[in-house]
Amino acid sequence: MRTKEQAHDYRYFPEPDLMPFAPSDAWIAEVQKRVVELPLARKQRFIKDYQLPASDAQTLCGDVPLGRYFEQVAKQSKNPKSAANWIINNLRAKMTESHTTLDDLKFKPEGITELVGLVEGGKISGSIAQQVFADMFATGEAPGVIVDKKGLSQVSDTGALEKFCEEAIAANPKSVADYRSGKVAALNSLKGQVMKLSKGKANPGLVGELLEKKLKS
Repeated sequence: MRTKEQAHDYRYFPEPDLMPFAPSDAWIAEVQKRVVELPLARKQRFIKDYQLPASDAQTLCGDVPLGRYFEQVAKQSKNPKSAANWIINNLRAKMTESHTTLDDLKFKPEGITELVGLVEGGKISGSIAQQVFADMFATGEAPGVIVDKKGLSQVSDTGALEKFCEEAIAANPKSVADYRSGKVAALNSLKGQVMKLSKGKANPGLVGELLEKKLKS
């Protein structure tokens, strides 16, 4: 009997007890609809379609409801990566802090898309965006409404910013001396003072340009 194990006509033959099976296209399509996306495939898709780093994709795949919420936002966002940052770092923290779930959110997914747009469009700074998000989470109001209601729009008026820069320079002679002696990092300290004076409303990029100009003159 052992010699038959290598015989092809012995090892391969139709199973007599199995009926022939020829699935229809409709049946195959119905089965494909029920196929669940596996975690690894989902992670790879997030990386490819939304340009997310592997760590963010892994986080969103590990929390299925959060991943679904992210996709709702990402599909209407011009910058899915920024949206993912807000969802992973801010939204998740707020929900943990307040013991709430996605079903309890007072604002719609479009709120995060709008918030990202306000920052990237230069209407509000990153620090102000944190405040807007906290208000949005608490009240459910749209980011734009909160910004207008509280007058949080970013200050880009050169005249107003120059005044803040001059005040920061006058109040921080050591940082000024450090920068002029070659310590470039001292500029960040001065920028921080300007942001403080403007209550976070100053345009950071413009502030940096104005400070460099004044310190080199």
